[in-house]
Amino acid sequence: DEIRELTLGFLLGVRKRTDEESALTLARKQLTGIAGLASERIRNALGLPATLEGLATVLDIHPVFAPQQYVDRSISLEDGRIELRIGRRGGADADSAWPTLIDSDHLGPLDALVRGVDPHFTARVRSETADELIVDVVRTDTPAKEAGEVAITRFSTGADFEFADRGIPLPLIVL
Repeated sequence: DEIRELTLGFLLGVRKRTDEESALTLARKQLTGIAGLASERIRNALGLPATLEGLATVLDIHPVFAPQQYVDRSISLEDGRIELRIGRRGGADADSAWPTLIDSDHLGPLDALVRGVDPHFTARVRSETADELIVDVVRTDTPAKEAGEVAITRFSTGADFEFADRGIPLPLIVL
C-alpha cells in the first residue's frame, strides 16, 4: 500500500510538471521495473514454482492487482494459460492507479511482471473494451530478455547485493 501511495503521489507530481503523455510514459517505465522485480521477489519469498500455477499465485497477491477489493480483476488458469481480466470500474480506476497504465498498447509492465516468475511467460491481448482488458498469459519456447526498466530497478535497489567471503580479512593495525 505504501509503494502504491508513493507512486500515485509521484505521478501527481510529474503530471504538474509535464504533459500527460510524458507523465504516463514515465509512470509505465517505473511500473515495469517495480512489477518485474516484485514478482520475482514474491515468487522467491514464497518458494513458488516457475509455472502457471506459481504465476497465478503471484498475480493474486502482487501489488499491481491487489487487494482484490480495490482492483477489479479476475485470474483463472485454464487450458495451459492464465486468463487475466482487468476491469475498468474498480477503485484503482477511480484513482488512476497502476492497473490503468496497462492496456493493449502498453503491455510492458504486465510482461515484466509475468517474466519475473519465468522469462518464458508472455502476455497476449485477447480483447479490450472500455469496460475491460482480457489478456492470456502463455509460456513460449524462447525466454525473453529482462526489461531494461527491471534491470535498472534491480541495480538501483541493490536487489543483487550480497556479501561474499573473500578469504582472510585485512589485518587491522592500531596506530
